[in-house]
Amino acid sequence: MGANGIFAMKLHGHAKYDDSHRANLSSFFFGDRILRLGSDISSSDTEHRSITTLFQSRMDSSSAPVFINKRTIKGLEYFDTKHRNGLVLADAYGNSYFVPHKTKLEIRCGQQTTPAQDTGIETTGCFAKAVIDHGKAPKKAGYEYVIGVNQEPLVFFEQTRKWLEDPFYRIHQKNRQAHIVEFLEEKTFAYVFFTAYRKRLLAQNDILRSVDRPCLCMIAADGKEQLSLSFCDPDLRLYEG
Repeated sequence: MGANGIFAMKLHGHAKYDDSHRANLSSFFFGDRILRLGSDISSSDTEHRSITTLFQSRMDSSSAPVFINKRTIKGLEYFDTKHRNGLVLADAYGNSYFVPHKTKLEIRCGQQTTPAQDTGIETTGCFAKAVIDHGKAPKKAGYEYVIGVNQEPLVFFEQTRKWLEDPFYRIHQKNRQAHIVEFLEEKTFAYVFFTAYRKRLLAQNDILRSVDRPCLCMIAADGKEQLSLSFCDPDLRLYEG
């Protein structure tokens, strides 16, 4: 709707890797900001961690540095784990990341060896990456963070200090049924329904009462007597088998 939008998915892990892996994921786009939410992240895999990747960028001598709060990381060997409120990161591509609540984050710069997705052959390169660590066999884990697109890191950092006191959004619901967000300045509600929802919504308005199937919806107040509505059924119904 205008310059704003929504993307969402119900993640179901592939049998080749871990078909017990489940998650409800959503992204809310408002101008140059993206709010990303995850809920009900679960897996029965007790050998490997479940992680959410914020970014992974190739590093070399000409790469832009990575930022952690106001600190610049230029070296090709770095590792740290953060677990605190209001963390701000920036990748080498001009994107900044704001994690408002305490979240276990792993930040690593250096040599990385991983199997190629198509052949399984090990490949090696130097990368910077930041991941949220949900641990082994998580049950109903989640996350919340904001991406600032093409943001200067220090300017974005100062903006996030204001958001800690006065957020630009309010999360009304984040569970297996729905992700519902209110963007306060725009007077806009954005809804992701992962299932049909016929009971009373947790959002504090009386505009949308229920839905009879999974859908995406955005509602904006244009003055006192007018609403802008956008609805979408995103299921293409392309099923394997």
